[in-house]
Amino acid sequence: MKAVVYTTYGPPNVLRMVDIPTPGLRPNDALVRVRATTVIVGDTIMRSLRIPVRGWQKVMARVYLDWSRPKRTILGMELAGVVEAGQLRPAIDRVYPFDSIVEAHRYVDTGRKRGNVVIELERQRSCRNT
Repeated sequence: MKAVVYTTYGPPNVLRMVDIPTPGLRPNDALVRVRATTVIVGDTIMRSLRIPVRGWQKVMARVYLDWSRPKRTILGMELAGVVEAGQLRPAIDRVYPFDSIVEAHRYVDTGRKRGNVVIELERQRSCRNT
Protein backbone atom coordinates (compact mmCIF):
# COMPACT_ATOMS: atom_id res chain seq x y z
CA MET A 1 0.00 0.00 0.00
CA LYS A 2 1.14 3.56 -0.58
CA ALA A 3 1.50 6.31 2.02
CA VAL A 4 2.89 9.81 2.20
CA VAL A 5 5.43 9.88 5.02
CA TYR A 6 7.89 12.24 6.61
CA THR A 7 10.89 11.13 8.66
CA THR A 8 12.24 14.58 9.55
CA TYR A 9 10.55 17.84 10.48
CA GLY A 10 10.60 20.59 7.89
CA PRO A 11 8.94 22.20 4.86
CA PRO A 12 6.58 20.32 2.52
CA ASN A 13 9.47 18.86 0.52
CA VAL A 14 10.25 16.45 3.41
CA LEU A 15 7.14 14.48 2.37
CA ARG A 16 7.67 11.32 0.29
CA MET A 17 5.31 8.77 -1.21
CA VAL A 18 6.48 5.26 -0.36
CA ASP A 19 5.22 1.68 -0.34
CA ILE A 20 4.53 0.36 3.15
CA PRO A 21 3.42 -3.10 4.26
CA THR A 22 -0.30 -3.63 4.80
CA PRO A 23 -0.85 -3.58 8.56
CA GLY A 24 -2.12 -6.70 10.29
CA LEU A 25 -5.54 -6.57 11.86
CA ARG A 26 -6.05 -7.00 15.59
CA PRO A 27 -9.44 -7.76 17.13
CA ASN A 28 -11.87 -4.87 16.62
CA ASP A 29 -9.71 -3.34 13.84
CA ALA A 30 -10.75 -2.53 10.30
CA LEU A 31 -8.60 -2.02 7.22
CA VAL A 32 -9.84 0.95 5.19
CA ARG A 33 -8.87 1.66 1.58
CA VAL A 34 -8.56 5.45 1.64
CA ARG A 35 -10.27 7.20 -1.25
CA ALA A 36 -9.82 10.78 0.00
CA THR A 37 -8.11 12.59 2.83
CA THR A 38 -7.50 16.14 3.96
CA VAL A 39 -4.57 18.37 4.74
CA ILE A 40 -5.39 20.35 7.85
CA VAL A 41 -3.51 22.85 9.98
CA GLY A 42 -2.63 20.13 12.50
CA ASP A 43 -0.78 18.20 9.79
CA THR A 44 1.28 21.23 8.76
CA ILE A 45 2.11 22.04 12.38
CA MET A 46 3.27 18.49 13.07
CA ARG A 47 5.27 18.31 9.83
CA SER A 48 6.99 21.67 10.26
CA LEU A 49 7.13 21.57 14.07
CA ARG A 50 6.01 25.20 14.14
CA ILE A 51 3.99 24.83 17.31
CA PRO A 52 1.96 27.98 18.07
CA VAL A 53 2.63 27.97 21.82
CA ARG A 54 5.47 29.15 24.06
CA GLY A 55 7.31 28.06 27.16
CA TRP A 56 6.56 24.80 28.90
CA GLN A 57 3.73 23.96 26.48
CA LYS A 58 6.20 23.98 23.58
CA VAL A 59 8.55 21.73 25.56
CA MET A 60 5.70 19.30 26.30
CA ALA A 61 4.69 19.28 22.63
CA ARG A 62 8.27 18.44 21.64
CA VAL A 63 8.33 15.61 24.21
CA TYR A 64 5.05 14.26 22.82
CA LEU A 65 6.08 14.61 19.15
CA ASP A 66 9.74 13.68 19.81
CA TRP A 67 12.83 15.87 19.68
CA SER A 68 14.71 14.57 16.68
CA ARG A 69 12.22 12.88 14.35
CA PRO A 70 8.48 12.22 14.18
CA LYS A 71 7.00 9.33 16.16
CA ARG A 72 4.08 9.05 13.73
CA THR A 73 5.47 9.27 10.23
CA ILE A 74 2.14 9.20 8.38
CA LEU A 75 0.14 12.41 8.55
CA GLY A 76 -3.62 12.58 8.34
CA MET A 77 -6.45 12.72 10.81
CA GLU A 78 -9.49 12.55 8.53
CA LEU A 79 -10.33 10.17 5.71
CA ALA A 80 -13.04 8.72 3.53
CA GLY A 81 -12.80 5.21 2.23
CA VAL A 82 -14.11 1.68 1.94
CA VAL A 83 -13.71 -1.05 4.57
CA GLU A 84 -11.59 -3.78 2.98
CA ALA A 85 -11.31 -6.15 5.95
CA GLY A 86 -12.64 -6.38 9.48
CA GLN A 87 -15.87 -4.89 10.72
CA LEU A 88 -17.05 -1.57 12.05
CA ARG A 89 -19.45 -1.46 14.95
CA PRO A 90 -21.19 1.76 15.78
CA ALA A 91 -20.54 2.76 19.37
CA ILE A 92 -23.85 4.33 20.35
CA ASP A 93 -24.24 5.08 24.02
CA ARG A 94 -27.64 6.75 24.09
CA VAL A 95 -30.33 7.96 21.72
CA TYR A 96 -32.36 11.06 22.52
CA PRO A 97 -35.35 12.51 20.67
CA PHE A 98 -34.76 15.98 19.24
CA ASP A 99 -37.06 17.48 21.90
CA SER A 100 -34.57 16.29 24.57
CA ILE A 101 -31.45 17.82 23.05
CA VAL A 102 -30.75 19.79 26.24
CA GLU A 103 -30.74 16.56 28.26
CA ALA A 104 -28.38 14.99 25.71
CA HIS A 105 -25.94 17.87 26.12
CA ARG A 106 -26.15 17.59 29.90
CA TYR A 107 -25.35 13.89 29.67
CA VAL A 108 -22.33 14.50 27.43
CA ASP A 109 -21.12 17.24 29.82
CA THR A 110 -21.02 14.72 32.69
CA GLY A 111 -18.11 12.97 30.98
CA ARG A 112 -19.69 9.53 31.46
CA LYS A 113 -20.56 8.76 27.85
CA ARG A 114 -19.04 5.58 26.39
CA GLY A 115 -19.82 6.15 22.74
CA ASN A 116 -21.73 8.46 20.46
CA VAL A 117 -24.85 10.21 21.61
CA VAL A 118 -27.43 10.26 18.82
CA ILE A 119 -30.10 12.91 18.41
CA GLU A 120 -33.03 11.38 16.57
CA LEU A 121 -35.00 13.70 14.34
CA GLU A 122 -38.73 13.13 14.02
CA ARG A 123 -39.55 11.26 10.86
CA GLN A 124 -41.45 13.22 8.24
CA ARG A 125 -45.00 12.07 7.65
CA SER A 126 -46.13 11.91 4.07
CA CYS A 127 -48.27 14.88 3.07
CA ARG A 128 -51.62 13.94 1.65
CA ASN A 129 -54.53 16.21 0.96
CA THR A 130 -57.50 14.22 2.20
